[in-house]
Amino acid sequence: MQRYLDVLEAVFLIARIPAWSPNLTQREIRAPKIFITDPGLACHLRELGDSGVTNPELVAASDGPVIEGFVAMELLRQTAWSDIHIRLSHYRDRDSTEVDLIVEGRGRICAIEVKAGNGSDKSAVRNLARLRDHLGERFAAGVVMHTGGSASQLGDRLYGLPISALWEL
Repeated sequence: MQRYLDVLEAVFLIARIPAWSPNLTQREIRAPKIFITDPGLACHLRELGDSGVTNPELVAASDGPVIEGFVAMELLRQTAWSDIHIRLSHYRDRDSTEVDLIVEGRGRICAIEVKAGNGSDKSAVRNLARLRDHLGERFAAGVVMHTGGSASQLGDRLYGLPISALWEL
């Protein structure tokens, strides 16, 4: 199985996002998340049809991993041109606190949850707040990226942003 994944990664059909842990040795042993790099291919494989590519609300409502993968791949692409060395990972602890994406650069952490709807998902905000409280000043921001159209503040260093904010300056 590992050889197949290596080949798929070598031809850029998948990307592996490693696990994040405050403990550097723990990062080595945790399993990575695997994303299909092309959202159109991901929609096809999930049998979402052509409308899945042009309608993110449909994808989010029917299959969250596709939209999470879309956001992860957009962030991964944008790290290529960043002046700051950025690492992208995911987080899950023993208490089942899970955060979809961790963006780490210059010793600071930005945690991202990807959700369908307007971004007011209480469990997403709760997980971001737990990580914020655990990391203290190292936690720069927590963001719930959503398919809605407006930005909002959800708490101390916690924000809701539409996925379209990935391309806005």
